[in-house]
Amino acid sequence: MATFRSLIRGIIHGDLPPVGEKIIWRGKPKPLPTYEGFDAYWVDSGTSALALTIIAAKQLHPEVENPEVIIPAYGCPDLVAAAVFAKVQPVLVDIGKDDPGYDLDQLENAINDNTIAVIAVNFLGISDRLAEIKAVLPNNILLIEDNAQCYKAISMPDKIIGDFAITSFGRGKPVSLLGGGLALIKTTYRGKINVTNIIKKPKRKAVATITKAIIYNLLLTPQVYWLINRLPFLKVGVTKYKGLEEIISLDTYKEKIITANIDQHLASKQHPGYELANAANLSSLYKDRLIHPLRIPILNNNQSTPPEHQLKNLGITQLYKKSLINIDKVDNIVSPGQYKNASDMAKRILTLPCNHTVKDTHTLAIKGLFS
Repeated sequence: MATFRSLIRGIIHGDLPPVGEKIIWRGKPKPLPTYEGFDAYWVDSGTSALALTIIAAKQLHPEVENPEVIIPAYGCPDLVAAAVFAKVQPVLVDIGKDDPGYDLDQLENAINDNTIAVIAVNFLGISDRLAEIKAVLPNNILLIEDNAQCYKAISMPDKIIGDFAITSFGRGKPVSLLGGGLALIKTTYRGKINVTNIIKKPKRKAVATITKAIIYNLLLTPQVYWLINRLPFLKVGVTKYKGLEEIISLDTYKEKIITANIDQHLASKQHPGYELANAANLSSLYKDRLIHPLRIPILNNNQSTPPEHQLKNLGITQLYKKSLINIDKVDNIVSPGQYKNASDMAKRILTLPCNHTVKDTHTLAIKGLFS
């Protein structure tokens, strides 16, 4: 009976989609935004953008024979893929306890003569302690801000602390074009690096972009997303390692519509998802580091996770279910280690939607699951 009721509810109400903004795929083209103090490289994905900055860091350190880049032990495996493409060894460093940012002591201990850069990840809108990271880095080590999950952090170039910064326009990102990325490199490095020859010409045609955008917008309808969310062969939300094969320039059609989508995102109002906070809510504990959250992360302190159908109905996801060291293929690339805090976060973290599709009834239901 409970299963039948769940089925009827899904058909009527659907599942909350993970994001709320639909793609603006038509309208008058607008010029690409500029970022004072930085040269902008528009490419096909956030992974490509990150790889480009690692390559730039490598070019600035030609004296290092076996370059390494430090990445957090909990995060997207694309971090590893970008380093591999750049032919730089990724080195994992554990995050803090109940904190998606680095354990600063472990970060400092991991730095050696081969380290050329540290990647600091903005996690769902929670920035790392960038000023403190910069303070522990020797002057020759570069800082890369990975803002793939928070466009607003990159929209304020005067507040960028890193030498490089990137964002993503992929599926489910704050500004989504179902593909695309942006790498910002400080203008002070002009003449010292050359990454343009790495970027290949785009292959995608406008009709493919438009078709995918229309389908994506349809999938954001709760009733349609409910169906997609329950087809196991689609593997919605599965985290896996996928190597990067090439860096391609952002196609011309996406260049025409990207600014309109950026403007839409920056003008959007966040649902008061902060009301969902409990004692383990990361956005509550680190609210001074929170910038326009993509989703609200919490650490589940309950002994058991609520039933899967309830989580899906309310748009609750487990995000990365494993720390990087435990993801297939990644474990063969990085050095083995325990990474206790990353493992703990992978087991406990859940993320809640905070877009305009969330209603007060959803908020009350979510609170009920974790009370």
